[in-house]
Amino acid sequence: MNKLHSLLLIPLIGILGLFSGCTTEPEPFDPLPKESQSGQRTIGCRIDGEVWKPYRAVGWDIKGGNNDRLARYSEKSKTLWVGGTNENIGSVDICLTNVTGPGRYVLDSFSPDVVRPVANCGLFSATPEYYISSNTLATDATNQGEVIITKLADNIVAGRFSFKAVNKKTGKIVSINDGRFDFYYLPGVDD
Repeated sequence: MNKLHSLLLIPLIGILGLFSGCTTEPEPFDPLPKESQSGQRTIGCRIDGEVWKPYRAVGWDIKGGNNDRLARYSEKSKTLWVGGTNENIGSVDICLTNVTGPGRYVLDSFSPDVVRPVANCGLFSATPEYYISSNTLATDATNQGEVIITKLADNIVAGRFSFKAVNKKTGKIVSINDGRFDFYYLPGVDD
């Protein structure tokens, strides 16, 4: 009987041994939107380590857009603008020229007009407005960044971004990291 008891315990111990090493830790919570490529209407990043996502308590409309985030792509001029605003933190905007499809684009300039991009730039404005002000920080030749477009098809633009932006008047620099976006885009202003 003792031998039979031992024979039954050996498989049971083996099975328990298999499961004892299996510890599944839950994925850490990430407050930023997940990366996607299906027009989820999302954008988010970290500004100097703090989470930024668009938010506006009172809705407003920008030429058929939505109240706190928007993407525009012009097939004609191959320009892309992606951005959003948070009324408590400020706005983040990305402007790209010569966008022909997925790939890496360098943010290394300043664009005086975020609606009609004339250069590849990343912008952060400490005020929740879509225009250049004294509170605007922007990329330049020294403070650069990048956008990696993962999808530009079927009226969807998606990708990742990061950049450093400087306020030319004060010298203040912010780091924008872990950025991601996924939008159905509206036609550009010159289409």
